[in-house]
Amino acid sequence: MTTSSPQPSTETETEAPKHRLELLFERHAKTMALLLLAGLFIALLSFVLLKDITATVIAGSIMLLFLLLYLISSNLIAAHRANSWKDYVYSAKMASNLLFLLVLAGVCYWGRNDLLDIPHYYQKDFRVFTGVPQDIEYFHAASSRGPGSSTKFILESGEVLRYSGLIENLDPEHTYMIEYLPHSRSIVLLTDMDTGERWEMR
Repeated sequence: MTTSSPQPSTETETEAPKHRLELLFERHAKTMALLLLAGLFIALLSFVLLKDITATVIAGSIMLLFLLLYLISSNLIAAHRANSWKDYVYSAKMASNLLFLLVLAGVCYWGRNDLLDIPHYYQKDFRVFTGVPQDIEYFHAASSRGPGSSTKFILESGEVLRYSGLIENLDPEHTYMIEYLPHSRSIVLLTDMDTGERWEMR
C-alpha cells in the first residue's frame, strides 16, 4: 500500500481587500502630491518672501489640514489591514502617530507665543510703549539684511521688543511710540516721535 506525500499548495493567500481610501489614493496619487507640493511652496513663499502674517497663517492652516487628513486616512487604512485591534495598537503606524504628535506638540510649544498673538493681531489689541528706550541693539543675519536680521529695543523694565528687520541710523535718544504684540513682543508699528518716521511689521 503506497501513501502519497502531500503536495505543496499552489494557491496563494488572498490579500485583504483594500480600503476605499487606499484605492482613492492610488487613483489620484499624482494629483494629491502636486497639491501638497503647491501648498508647501505657498507656505514657504509667504513666510520667506512675502513676510505677510495673514498669508502665512492661511498657508500654514492648509498644510496642517493636509497633515491631519493624511493622518486620519492612513490610520483608517492601517486599522483595516490589521488582524485585530491589538495588532493595530502595537503596530509601526501607532509608533509613527506618537512621533508625529510629539513633533507637533514641540512645534506648538516653541511657537506658542506667536500662536497666542494671532487673535491679538487681527483684533489690533496691541500694547503701546511711548518713551526713550534704554538701548537699541541690532542683529545682522548672514546676508546682512536677510529675514534673520532684527532690531531690538530694550526698555528700562528689562523688556525686549523685537522688530523683524534691520532699521539703521536710529537715535537711541529719540522718543519712540512702539505698538507690539503682548506674547511674542514683536513690534507691529514703530514711530519715531522726533522725526515722524514709521516702520510697520514686515
